[in-house]
Amino acid sequence: MKLLSTCTILLAVLAVATGNAQNFKFRKVSEAELLEKEHPIEKEAEAAYLYDYRNSYYTVTGGEISLTTEIQKRVKIYSDEGFPYAEFSIYLYDGNNGAEVLSGLRAYTYNLEDGSVEENKLDKDDIFEEEINEYRRKITFTMPKVKEGSVLEIKYKVHSSYFFNIDPFRFQYGIPVNKLEASFSAPDYFTFNTRNKGYYFINAETSRKNNPSTETTDVLYTFNRNNIPSLKEEAYVDNIDNYRSGVNFELSNINIPGSYYKSFTQTWEDVTKNIYDSGLETELRKDGYFKDELDPLLQKAPGALERIGVVFEFVKSKVNWNDRYGYLCSNGVRKAYKEGTGNVADINIMLTGMLRYAGLKANPVLVSTKSHGIPIFPTSDGFNYVVVAVEMENKVVLLDATSKLSVPNILPYRVLNWNGRLIREDGSSVSIDLSPSQKAQSVVSLSVELHEDGSADGKIRRHYTNHRAYGFRNEYVNVAEEEYLEDLENELSGIEIGNYAVENLKNPYKPVVENYDFHKDVAVEQISGKIFLSPMMFFSTSENPFTSETRTYPIDFVFPKSFTYNISYIIPEGYQVESLPESAKFVLPDNLGSFMYHIVNQGNMLQLRVISEINMDLVPSEYYDYIRGFYGEVIKKESEKVVLSKV
Repeated sequence: MKLLSTCTILLAVLAVATGNAQNFKFRKVSEAELLEKEHPIEKEAEAAYLYDYRNSYYTVTGGEISLTTEIQKRVKIYSDEGFPYAEFSIYLYDGNNGAEVLSGLRAYTYNLEDGSVEENKLDKDDIFEEEINEYRRKITFTMPKVKEGSVLEIKYKVHSSYFFNIDPFRFQYGIPVNKLEASFSAPDYFTFNTRNKGYYFINAETSRKNNPSTETTDVLYTFNRNNIPSLKEEAYVDNIDNYRSGVNFELSNINIPGSYYKSFTQTWEDVTKNIYDSGLETELRKDGYFKDELDPLLQKAPGALERIGVVFEFVKSKVNWNDRYGYLCSNGVRKAYKEGTGNVADINIMLTGMLRYAGLKANPVLVSTKSHGIPIFPTSDGFNYVVVAVEMENKVVLLDATSKLSVPNILPYRVLNWNGRLIREDGSSVSIDLSPSQKAQSVVSLSVELHEDGSADGKIRRHYTNHRAYGFRNEYVNVAEEEYLEDLENELSGIEIGNYAVENLKNPYKPVVENYDFHKDVAVEQISGKIFLSPMMFFSTSENPFTSETRTYPIDFVFPKSFTYNISYIIPEGYQVESLPESAKFVLPDNLGSFMYHIVNQGNMLQLRVISEINMDLVPSEYYDYIRGFYGEVIKKESEKVVLSKV
């Protein structure tokens, strides 16, 4: 068996190696690629990059230097689950100093039909452009006639006048890459810092070559690798792209001996001061537009916390978010206030200015949202959002007025992304932790009456605080009650819900409280005259979310949290407890979390109390084995049953 296994692995590697030797010239897709039914190494892969090519280099046209990036990709679709890899997006920057230009876009889908290769070209009418914000455009298209077995090819160029800004090189995806070829070349008077990303390292080979366009000697960085494994997104990850293999090039300086020198190396102080000076400071000074309306409200708020609350609610009531990100104002605070709408910066810079007017030490905080990633080195592109911090004597209050449902120190999930950068009035800055300081609590009280026929009736009360309450409101405040209850009944193993009531759904300053009755036809198992009861009922954890043997990136629980279950049962008349699960307690190392399970029997009553806590929002990968084992023990304990037998 061992010899057979070894031969199988060698054949798989040989198959991929043979594929890597194939012709990747555009529109030279082979019949063998179309016939392939599964990936030779990752048998479960839904798709694969047969070829991933990128070449970025500098050219000079009409005396203007520009950066050209050539892209070519060949994708194999193995199953329906791979269809999302037939959808492509190209992001283009459009700024004050020119726009990036897409050229030469060509795309084809290849299928094998009756033994012949059928070629389907992407139609221009199926290419769409949308404006993301005032600085970004997105080109999107979906490949035609895609099915299981298809091979896709795309090829295009992007020309950019922003030669100092190199888009990150990405080497790893959620599917394997059979062949990677990537290169970047730049005149030797450009000096770059290279920073690898992810846990699968691909180091560059460097050489030198002549560039006739720029008439310079270029430094050439090349990356070549076969058989790059996929990195799958697992449970509790902030943004998987933060951990996939790649490399970033940061322009450090331009040095033309005896002619020109300029340093681009920046500290976070440089970045934040430039941002502050580029428009934030001017917007923050404006206050005449709101005084008449805000002054009467401030007169009724003597304390600092009261003033924070008054100003915060005033801004939320006056301006609606237009769903656009950005750390610079789009409309400007005056226009946003007048028209009642604005981007993130319009709203939160307005909030900062009003808080300062109210005598508070308020400052903007630059943030990168979860979807935007984590800034690797000091650059203004590392940020795409701004919130507000009010510094008080012994604490910092964080605010985001784009969400009507947020309250002080309860930020939207999108911005709970490690650290932000607080900019003070003198332009200096300091890192600030965005992690929630308050634990989000969920308390469930469940009283149940069991019946001899195996059915059950009961009452449920659910109580949510902090980010648990915010998440509930955010998901259900605009959902019809009938629709929500249908989903809830399905979530809780098909129970029937009656007399539903919810408190404080639209009041973000109070906990959300749900109360309802329930009936379940089959609540227990009945075998040989005995009743087998799962005491957690439909609130038990049934599956371990951590299935991989190992994990290289952190576990993102988003916020510290606790779950408490107080469950009581009235057992049917004529029955007694034959056996109970043992009470237990599990504790994670370094105070990461704990689980307590305590059950007692008193006459015809059962009382169960369960408390589960996770005390950190972001847990390093070194603790993965502990977390995985912890959840395994929790599932095992919660699956244990109470046995009732007839008296």
